Amino acid sequence: MSSVDRALFKLAQRIREEFEETPGLRLTISEGAQFWGMDEDICRSVLARLLESGFLTKDADDRYRESVPAVDASAGALSSCLRSGAPILYI
Repeated sequence: MSSVDRALFKLAQRIREEFEETPGLRLTISEGAQFWGMDEDICRSVLARLLESGFLTKDADDRYRESVPAVDASAGALSSCLRSGAPILYI
């Protein structure tokens, strides 16, 4: 792994933690760059990695937010999900 890849990996970890610690956080690339104090191109690259990994979702207004998997609301699936600590989205 190159030093650039390592740096992007660390930034992605930091941004991922920020989304996990701040439920409902929704940011554009420009807002994210300001929020994390980085260049917009770097922010775009990191958010793209998190989007490709499935951790983030990009809404129609170009804001990125944490993806929340839909959960089968059956008793067994719900119980399993609660034990795992995974976020729950009721539909």
